[in-house]
Amino acid sequence: MSIRQTMQNGVWQLGVLALRGCQAVDRVVRRGLDSRVGRAVSDGLARFSDWAWARLRGEMTRSERAMLDSLREDREPGCLLRTRSRADVGQWCNPWWGGARLWLAVFDAEIVIFAAGRRPHVTRYAIETLGESRYNAVMAELMLIGNDGETYTLGLPPLDGVRVMNNVSK
Repeated sequence: MSIRQTMQNGVWQLGVLALRGCQAVDRVVRRGLDSRVGRAVSDGLARFSDWAWARLRGEMTRSERAMLDSLREDREPGCLLRTRSRADVGQWCNPWWGGARLWLAVFDAEIVIFAAGRRPHVTRYAIETLGESRYNAVMAELMLIGNDGETYTLGLPPLDGVRVMNNVSK
């Protein structure tokens, strides 16, 4: 038997072992998922997967939707955007991930900036007090400047920044 045939046989045997190992793991996983604990773990992973995909698509979580419902007081926002800016809301992972994303809701007479969490972040501005606000296209930032000189900066893409400025300048 040549060295080439010996190596081919060795690779073949490794492949057979790997396949048998995968089949054994599959049987163990199936048995585990058939149990009550396995179903609970499977359901938890499915919920986490749905949450993660929703976040990647830029959708609101259930807690953010509930917070918006409590803030809007039966008004529909003219503009609702997820900004690139973040705020610390007391979640355990905030120091590593930079905080929760801020949402910006533009209503008829006010702008509300909020983030849901253990310590929710809410900032309200009356639109009539934001006369000098502007969008910095170079930095992709919306600068909300109140009459008292208070400045709030939010990271927004250019089209979203223009939408907000059109609602503010009405």
